[in-house]
Amino acid sequence: MNIENTAITLILPSEVNELQAISRETFSASYSAFNTAENIKLYMDTKFSIENLLSELDIKNSKFFFIWWNEAIAGYMKLNTDTAQTHLNNDHCLEIERIYILQQYQRKQLGKLLLDKAIDIANIAGMQYIWLGVWERNFKAMDFYERNGFKKYGTLDFLFGTDEQTDIEMRLEVLNQENIKKTEHV
Repeated sequence: MNIENTAITLILPSEVNELQAISRETFSASYSAFNTAENIKLYMDTKFSIENLLSELDIKNSKFFFIWWNEAIAGYMKLNTDTAQTHLNNDHCLEIERIYILQQYQRKQLGKLLLDKAIDIANIAGMQYIWLGVWERNFKAMDFYERNGFKKYGTLDFLFGTDEQTDIEMRLEVLNQENIKKTEHV
């Protein structure tokens, strides 16, 4: 992997159209084969509307990041802390709500770079762990997170359109800055 070809930038409200385009494309590519067209359309029209994305970009404890490859947007990530988390609302953890990479940029270790960015943010903020939910049929994502140290700890049922589905909840203990300072003196 050539890190010189990559950059990670905070997404600004002025980039909402680019965020919408990549959100819709990556979500559709990831889930259309396993869900009805009606449920996919309903989700994308609601979750990835310009109005909803602008609202999410405005949430104090949520941050979106683009990852760039050779000056092209290759993927994005959404992180939540405190009350912005989808359901835990724990001030000692960071939620990765979304990491998506466009198909043509997969296998370039860009997801790992975004994950490393999330870990850095969690460490700097002194978080105890990072958590996320992965749809139970998204084996590729679960494998990625397990290879990077995440452990399964529970499940959460949710309604996707008219279909009841289950997320596997996973977490990664992180070494926060206080622990780094302690281990440096040992």
